[in-house]
Parts: sequence; structure tokens; C-alpha cells
Amino acid sequence: MKKNVLIGGLLGGITFFFLGYLIYGVLLDGYMTGNTSPRNSVPMADFKWWALILSCLGWGYLFALILGWTSTDTLYGGMQKGALLGLLISLTKDLNIYSKTTYFSSINPLILDVAATLIMTSVLGAIIGWYRSIGNKEV
Repeated sequence: MKKNVLIGGLLGGITFFFLGYLIYGVLLDGYMTGNTSPRNSVPMADFKWWALILSCLGWGYLFALILGWTSTDTLYGGMQKGALLGLLISLTKDLNIYSKTTYFSSINPLILDVAATLIMTSVLGAIIGWYRSIGNKEV
């Protein structure tokens, strides 16, 4: 793998982890806890942290690969593509869950989850695009 993908994916994964904590663990914790099924959720103390960290790194490397394949090497370009990818992935995942389970109490937490993911993936894409812009310069 190229250096841009390795480091960009790592930066993206770290960004995604901390944004997830800020958005879901702090800002939306009460709302999402009250509007999603408690049978499918565990308290933060019981998280399988290794799996969460690998998942965040997966997001980072997925976006680093896609932004590399599309030669996206600007902060703004990364933000745009990150937003679009996040929107499509989140809608696909959440609508699938909504169609088959009782995880979401209504469409409102689904919409909020999509919006939160959109924000997270926009920043994720921006960070990777920014890194690619500085990583592609001749030294």
C-alpha cells in the first residue's frame, strides 16, 4: 500500500473514533438511548473496544482507498466525497435495519443517525483529502 493510504487511513480511523465518541457518546447519547431498542445496545463500559477500533480503522482505510482511487487530494474534495459516501452507506445500512428490525423507534432517530454519519464522514474525507494534499508534495 502507498504511504498516503496507510497514513491517511490511520488518520481517518482515529478521526472517526473520536468524532463517534463526541457525537454519539456525548451529544446524542440521551436521545439515541431513548429512541433505539435497548435490547440491541450495551453500555459504553461493556463495549468490545478492539472491535470498535478496528471498525473505525475500516472506515478510515475504506475512505483512504476510495479517495486515492479517485485522485482526491484536497480538503474540500475529500469532504464532498466523504459526505456522499457517508450518506449512501448510512442510508443503505439504516434503511435496511429499519425495514427488518425494531431497533429505531421511528424514522426520526434514523434520520438523525444518517445526519450524524454524514457529518462524521465529511470530516473523515476532509482529513484524508487534506493529508493527501500535503503527502503528494515533493520535498
